[in-house]
Amino acid sequence: MEVFDTCVIYGMECECTFHAFCRCPMARSLWQAMEEVWPLPDIGTLTNTSSEWLLHLLEGRSETMRAMIIMTLWRIWHCRNEVIHHKPAPPIEASRRFLCSYLESQSSSFQMLTLQKERQWCL
Repeated sequence: MEVFDTCVIYGMECECTFHAFCRCPMARSLWQAMEEVWPLPDIGTLTNTSSEWLLHLLEGRSETMRAMIIMTLWRIWHCRNEVIHHKPAPPIEASRRFLCSYLESQSSSFQMLTLQKERQWCL
């Protein structure tokens, strides 16, 4: 597999995880779309503190907020891979609907498991 020093999508900046998830225009567009529906931190305030920037971003956040951040990064990576493998990137709105639906289904599943466990304690 070929390794690149600059962003393989836009060729504007050094390719690193921070760029791929936070600085690349495609990543920023999706993050900003998710900011409209989820209380994500402002993408403009995120800084590349070190190789542990993601740990710093997640530190001190609620479990729900960490899930939203990780799911957004997961979808950014998926969209990026689509483009790198010469496929069209999913539309931003489709990604936003997918993530909202996925979080809702995961939350519902978690609530069902919690209720089942509580009921078992009552038996």
